[in-house]
Amino acid sequence: MAEPFFLTSLLPWHNLYLWYAWSALRPLLAPDVKILPSRGKLIGIAIQFDDLWKFHAPVRTLEDFDVRIFDDIVQKSSECTDAPTEPHHLWEYPGRPLTQQFELMTFDFSKPIPEGKSVRNGVVDFCRDGTCHGIALWMEYELDDTTTISTGLQDEVKGSSETSSRLVWDMHSKQGVHFIKANPEVKEDESLNFEVTFNTLSGNLHFNFEVNQRER
Repeated sequence: MAEPFFLTSLLPWHNLYLWYAWSALRPLLAPDVKILPSRGKLIGIAIQFDDLWKFHAPVRTLEDFDVRIFDDIVQKSSECTDAPTEPHHLWEYPGRPLTQQFELMTFDFSKPIPEGKSVRNGVVDFCRDGTCHGIALWMEYELDDTTTISTGLQDEVKGSSETSSRLVWDMHSKQGVHFIKANPEVKEDESLNFEVTFNTLSGNLHFNFEVNQRER
């Protein structure tokens, strides 16, 4: 039994290092040993943030000063250097969900780490209109069939009003945020395509999110 936590971890899935550590110890373990947590799940949800999206937004005009030339320099530099997914304490940044939470990938710690790359695709429907600023990402760990520890949302997404759709996050963990810098306007009858690739050699995850918008 071990807690999937390491001081060097920045993004939620960095704690998958636990799986690699167990794999190295497997020759020393009894054949019938039980591993806790037994599985990890990568979970996501599309969000319209109140303010967090402004970190990457162009300024354009401020106090009658046109800074669009500076915006262009910053945006081009960001495309070359910034990681698409960043760690944030999301309890500090209010927002409202645009989808229900959805599972991107499952990791079975009781089995050996697969070789090569694992890829999973899926589609999730938007549950309300809004501006899709990004996808919040976190890990959930299953201790047994009835006990799950979440490093992200602590309550289910309920309701569609402003007051009932506020999100409650784990204050002791950082969540990942994959920003969609185009900030597309989405409708309830539209959907989000996702693809996640797990490179088992490096332990890295790569994400691709694309909004399916109908003609307007």
